[in-house]
Amino acid sequence: MKALRHRNIVNLYEVLMSSKHIYMVMDLVEGGELYDELTRRGPFSEKEARDYYRQLTEGMIYCHTRRVYHRDLKFDNLLLDKNGVIKIGDFGLVSIKGAESSSDLLHTQVGTPHYTAPEIIARASTGYDGVKVDVWSSGIFLYGLVAGSLPFMDEDFELLYINIVNR
Repeated sequence: MKALRHRNIVNLYEVLMSSKHIYMVMDLVEGGELYDELTRRGPFSEKEARDYYRQLTEGMIYCHTRRVYHRDLKFDNLLLDKNGVIKIGDFGLVSIKGAESSSDLLHTQVGTPHYTAPEIIARASTGYDGVKVDVWSSGIFLYGLVAGSLPFMDEDFELLYINIVNR
């Protein structure tokens, strides 16, 4: 992750370790989560949503061209700097596909339920494309920006997944 440098990513500069702790030196992102802004003010205008979506897309394309797939894009992982610029954070579920890989397909069932792509739910065992999964999540994000809520909402994850796969 230290090799990634982009204006729409929370950049990692250094990892330091002691006998008891790991320290990560990262960008300071003072604006908080975009979700908090959505909750505070409600849906964004189409112009604002388009600008935020463009920023997210630029960060995703940068990662994808380096074979890095986030797989957990959601409002909680999209931060705003003090100038209102989106910073993609929390690369904890990221997958990095090396050149030596015989397949570009991913197989781990990961992500946040309300943003989960149908192929992760239905085909994780046979594999899914990391780019398509991130694009799906970005669509959920765009819907949320304009509508003020997520398109798939159910507290019962089984019903939630059925709705995602079948709609």
